[in-house]
Amino acid sequence: MGLERETQESIQKRYAGNRNYADLSQMSREERAAAMGYHVDPNFSYGNDTYVIAGMCVVIIIVGFFVHFKIARISYESHTATLNAMTKKISDEYESSRVNAMALTEADKANPYAAIDAMVTKNDNENGEFKKIFEEAKARRERRKLKKLEEKAMEVAVE
Repeated sequence: MGLERETQESIQKRYAGNRNYADLSQMSREERAAAMGYHVDPNFSYGNDTYVIAGMCVVIIIVGFFVHFKIARISYESHTATLNAMTKKISDEYESSRVNAMALTEADKANPYAAIDAMVTKNDNENGEFKKIFEEAKARRERRKLKKLEEKAMEVAVE
């Protein structure tokens, strides 16, 4: 600690003078390190290993780019195939339901509930619960329609 302190004081006297700070631009690398309390190996020099490390970094970057590109490409192709299969399935389903809906409406135009009745019957469970619920709802709706017609008839009769 004492040696470092003496080195710092001598550098302070040489470069700072009466000021509170030293002009670092006037110092060498070793003197700046000594002023901050670090020991610097005077025989240290940069060798060719820095170029080897930089070259390895470039190679790793290029290889990493190709590996990630391949991963992204495989992911894209898999995603595209999945979406195409889903689109085909949905389009086929849409087309078949459209054809079925047109066939049902042409089959029985007199009954406005024919398409819904066929769908309920097709998807009903073994007990026929959905069919019963549908029939009850249909009966309520018909009663409401009939009641409205009667009210209109009464209004017309009153006038």
